[in-house]
Amino acid sequence: EPGRQVQTLRLRHGSLRLCTLAFELPEGAKLASAEVGLGGARLAAKAVQDGARVLLTLEAPVTLAEDQEISVTLKS
Repeated sequence: EPGRQVQTLRLRHGSLRLCTLAFELPEGAKLASAEVGLGGARLAAKAVQDGARVLLTLEAPVTLAEDQEISVTLKS
């Protein structure tokens, strides 16, 4: 779908604490919305765009366990 970018991160081993995530949009794209999901639940996050870079700061840090997946959908 044009204007939609989906990123998925799956933790293979151990655990990982996340507070922020950073991604890059295509040149000239303006972020309209960002959604972060973990295990079917939506996580609150603040998105800030600086050029092509989008920095997502989670309202509350999360810890991924082995085989958990976090997904981010960026819409422009």
